[in-house]
Amino acid sequence: MKTTETEIVPSSLVKHESQPMDAIRPGLAGVNVALLLEKAIDGKAAVEIVKELRAMAFEDQALIARRAFDAAMKSFQADCPIIIKNVGVRDNSNKLAYAYAPIEDVEVQIRPICQRHGFSHKLPKMILGEGTVTAYCEVKHEAGHSELTEVTYRVA
Repeated sequence: MKTTETEIVPSSLVKHESQPMDAIRPGLAGVNVALLLEKAIDGKAAVEIVKELRAMAFEDQALIARRAFDAAMKSFQADCPIIIKNVGVRDNSNKLAYAYAPIEDVEVQIRPICQRHGFSHKLPKMILGEGTVTAYCEVKHEAGHSELTEVTYRVA
């Protein structure tokens, strides 16, 4: 006959408010890691245990922040208007090579929507290559998650 171990978690350590299931660590469903960490510190637990609980708490917070970022981005995208590329650049034969929207025009349209959804952004750098330009944009959310995106374009 096979025996199984069962871990008993004191009810004082179980988080009772509802959470999305994908935001809960598998195997520790409903456990309040922050409260476990607090109890471990108060009980003078081994440093290794405290470190592991801190890492778990950090991972849980990062997951929650990522989920908040994703939900806010979905809402932002639903609210954001289509950005019109209203400035054309012509080649040597006066044929339209490409069009773009000046960053100032884009900012006027998106800034209030970004703020409403808890986003801020910055353009930390641009790299000019041979016939290319690479632009970077960092988007941060008020919950703590951020993403850095890079895009490379050919330039004439």
